[in-house]
Amino acid sequence: MENQKEMQAVFSLDEVTVIIKSELENISGGYYLKRTRDERLYLQKGYESLFDYAKDTFGISRFTAVRFMEINDKYSIGGYSPQIEERWKGYGSSKLTEMLGLPEEILE
Repeated sequence: MENQKEMQAVFSLDEVTVIIKSELENISGGYYLKRTRDERLYLQKGYESLFDYAKDTFGISRFTAVRFMEINDKYSIGGYSPQIEERWKGYGSSKLTEMLGLPEEILE
């Protein structure tokens, strides 16, 4: 329930930018990038795409932005949450990135 309140509380690109800057290396950074993409918040500042916004604002490439979102897809609760699944807690974004391409049986 608290997650739903948090999701509803983010309305502007400025608010999301502050959150992403503080959470980019965490799993929730990818979640907020996805929210920015899905809700097309980048348009509020005249960006044509999420990737233009991410490059200009955070200095990250399209590839890096996609990786953060993929980490969130795979390791967050339900694949679309600012919270990581319990089994992946304690892993940093570097390890999670390396694990993205591994088959499920190896991850076990």
